[in-house]
Amino acid sequence: MSLDANHAPDYFSSYPYPIHEPEYEYPEDAEDWPAFDGCPYKNAEHLAICLNRFLGRCEMPEEDTHPPRFGMSAWGNFNFQDLGCVTLGSQWQIESIWYDANTGAPHMVALLWSELAQPQNEELCRGEVDAAIMIMHGRLRDPSLRPHVIAPVLLLSAIGEHFLRVIEAYFDKGQLVMRNTPLMDMRERDLDWLITLARWCWGGPSRKNTKLLKS
Repeated sequence: MSLDANHAPDYFSSYPYPIHEPEYEYPEDAEDWPAFDGCPYKNAEHLAICLNRFLGRCEMPEEDTHPPRFGMSAWGNFNFQDLGCVTLGSQWQIESIWYDANTGAPHMVALLWSELAQPQNEELCRGEVDAAIMIMHGRLRDPSLRPHVIAPVLLLSAIGEHFLRVIEAYFDKGQLVMRNTPLMDMRERDLDWLITLARWCWGGPSRKNTKLLKS
């Protein structure tokens, strides 16, 4: 999977209007990017905190014309199990969750950090898989979402040594599908890439159906 038009997520769309860098209250915040210190736990957590701040503050000048975007919420509001693990060497935690409050769609976007040294493009870490399953399971238990048979999740996953990837997860005919982008090195602040992440965070559901099609 990639975040371009050819191999984009199936159930999520990219925000089509301009997004601008946040106008920070304090100018020094604009240069506040986590220093790489070799500790997977701290690197991943600090990267997730910075991403969360950027995504929550980015400016959308077309407020009156863009489609309904995701709203931010504390994940505890959804009665999930604890979305995290403190086992030494494999710690992970959901930092934030966004959901579509306007249409009632089952889609969710989640920002995750996980402790993993030397991640590989071909291998997902346990925290990424566990988080996706827990979120989808929790969503499908919601009575208001019973017409849906798919509860897609888009994970923005900060990993170990300042890496990031985006993962789309959903169930298809009883099988767990997890599509991911290649790892992105985030040791340097890349505004273009941050704007791209914001587009997918705020774009909302795609037109692909998540309900059971009647024959």
